[in-house]
Amino acid sequence: MKFTLNLFLLIVFSFGVFSQSLDIDDGEWSLIDLNIGSESNLQLISDFGRTIKASFSYQSQNIKSFSTAVCDTASGEIIIDSDSSTITFSTINVTLGGCKEEMEPYFSLIPKYNNFYNYYSFGSTFTYQVLDETSSQPKTLIITNNLGYYATYFLNSLSAKNPTNKLELIIYPNPVKNEILILSFFNLAKSKIKIFDINGKLYSSNYELQNNNSIDVEKLSQGIYFISIENEFGIKIIKKFIKI
Repeated sequence: MKFTLNLFLLIVFSFGVFSQSLDIDDGEWSLIDLNIGSESNLQLISDFGRTIKASFSYQSQNIKSFSTAVCDTASGEIIIDSDSSTITFSTINVTLGGCKEEMEPYFSLIPKYNNFYNYYSFGSTFTYQVLDETSSQPKTLIITNNLGYYATYFLNSLSAKNPTNKLELIIYPNPVKNEILILSFFNLAKSKIKIFDINGKLYSSNYELQNNNSIDVEKLSQGIYFISIENEFGIKIIKKFIKI
């Protein structure tokens, strides 16, 4: 199912998940997913062997320094407009020669990530949304480019508890019509997935996770449901979603 982040944000905002535009915290954010069109790259990022990070630090009012890297590094200054939830690159520098032969299996990810930011197009503007930290997920940053492609990051912070003790994930869109996408630090390939209605009725105990970490819920009737996800280590979390 094809959808854009803008549609997702419109739906979620209307249900009150985003009460206001939150600031982008200084510090390191870890890339969780890079969605190009309808294609998720979550598994490729998970298998990458190193964490792809984006770092922000305060410079002056509405101006932050920014850096990110897959193998080569891009860094510069960005202007943040919290009223319109936009990021504009004012300066950017890119290193060369950082991509090594051992990274060859992941060369398909490198141009996708670099092209997402289009570093050589000075003045490029992106939209962003920040989801506040909850008991089951760290603070989340979603950056969208002018094509509607988006990168999702989790904030690295001391408040994000030890990941061996908690299954950190987000599900979206919510409300959902056809397909739920799941983002997590964990490999969910062997997870046990169950869906219950609001009265506790079990609809299925063997939902299969698709290659793009999605679950088909098209056949569910409209209403409120709970999805239970338990990974191979026995760590379980339950999320509520609305089927429309």
